[in-house]
Amino acid sequence: GLVAVAVANTPAYLAAPGAGDATRVLGTNPVAYAAPRGRGEPPVVVDLALAASSRAAIEVAAAAGAPLAAAVAVDARGEPTVDAAEALESGAQLPVGGTKGALLCLLVEILAGALTGSELAVDSDDYNTMNRGLLLLALDPGATSSAPFDARRLFDAFGGRGGEAARRSRAAKAAGGDHAVAVAAPVFYDLQRRARATPDHVAAVAADLARLPLDG
Repeated sequence: GLVAVAVANTPAYLAAPGAGDATRVLGTNPVAYAAPRGRGEPPVVVDLALAASSRAAIEVAAAAGAPLAAAVAVDARGEPTVDAAEALESGAQLPVGGTKGALLCLLVEILAGALTGSELAVDSDDYNTMNRGLLLLALDPGATSSAPFDARRLFDAFGGRGGEAARRSRAAKAAGGDHAVAVAAPVFYDLQRRARATPDHVAAVAADLARLPLDG
């Protein structure tokens, strides 16, 4: 099997941490990678955005009037905010991991935007019309080493600990009231799609959510 890495850029939704304002300079810039686990076993696949919270989750939280977690967004003055609507309208999102996350966002911009000749985050504020870039790397382990590709011991060692860390993170966010809205995934993505096609995103999602039973 191959080892694959994919990166893509988005419009500028994120401010640089510690900049003291809400100027949006970076995208949420998702990163995905996959690697073979072993014969007969499913591959390891990871897909994540480099923002502290997905934009879709913030849009749904704003529509429902739910608070954000700490360190997710800033207001127009660059001060931390838990107001989702304020973050969307006049503030900005923050990268995961502070400055380190911002630098990883910058790397994705270089690879997916500049290297492919696509638009950069600072060139657009519209997800639907931006000429976004995508870079996909597919690497054959046999071309880089004569030794068989074997990362099973790493996956085995990390797997249980990584899964437990993720569960604890989700539990902590739930206890802290992070985006206290829960809807089925198909409904969530349909709401997001329709909201982004409407000039007033928050009002569009709010109208739909008002007709749905919510948990949390």
